[in-house]
Amino acid sequence: MSVPTTVRVAIPSPRQPRIEHVLDVTVTPDDRLLLSIPEAAHRIGVSRSQMYNLIAADQIPVVHIGRSAKIRAEALVAFANGLRG
Repeated sequence: MSVPTTVRVAIPSPRQPRIEHVLDVTVTPDDRLLLSIPEAAHRIGVSRSQMYNLIAADQIPVVHIGRSAKIRAEALVAFANGLRG
């Protein structure tokens, strides 16, 4: 499992140049093997409806676990690598 990374970000205030807003941002890498359809759509940057269209066109395979439909993360990588552009 991947370790979360915390980064401190200082953002200067546009109205008061000497004052900064400091944010601690924690990023956790997503190393899950199976994603829900909305998660998979978000990962490749398409809408949920477009993801269903890709599934219906057999461009992205789906795995069913009970009533739940999941997409393998590696299937998204294979799909993206097969795109021409």
